Amino acid sequence: MAKKSFKNQDNPALAYIRGTQEEHDDLKTQDTQDTHVAQEEHDDLKTQDTQDVHVAQDVRDDLKTQDTQDVHVAQDVRDDLKTQDTQDVHVAQEVQGGTKTQGRKGQKLPRINMAFSQDNLEYLQLISRIEGISITKYVNHLIESDRKKRKDIIEKAKALLMEAKK
Repeated sequence: MAKKSFKNQDNPALAYIRGTQEEHDDLKTQDTQDTHVAQEEHDDLKTQDTQDVHVAQDVRDDLKTQDTQDVHVAQDVRDDLKTQDTQDVHVAQEVQGGTKTQGRKGQKLPRINMAFSQDNLEYLQLISRIEGISITKYVNHLIESDRKKRKDIIEKAKALLMEAKK
């Protein structure tokens, strides 16, 4: 028996396997359309990814800007505190009135031992910490401001005492 060639177009089995030229063209067209749809979906995803990247960059830039603003605010607060500390030092030096006694033998300021109620002592401790000065400096400041307010009364009292001594 001779071998039959399957290359013959008249073979119905081969025609079924290969299909008609129209079916073949339809499949090619369908594959091309599927490729175009897949490409469009891929492009849409790339566009979406690009948009996501831009949004992420915008958020990062906003956070950098916010961090920079926070740093500037913190620096301003620090500078204000330094200025306040400097002013407190100048006020403390003015309260001492130029008397430098620390470390000098025989040169001490007059001292007094005072007793305070518990509430007053707690107040003095707290307010001196808030002001950033010692309790002594705070009390001296209070006395000095009171002395300035009552200057007229003090002068009259001194005058009366002087007359009483005569």
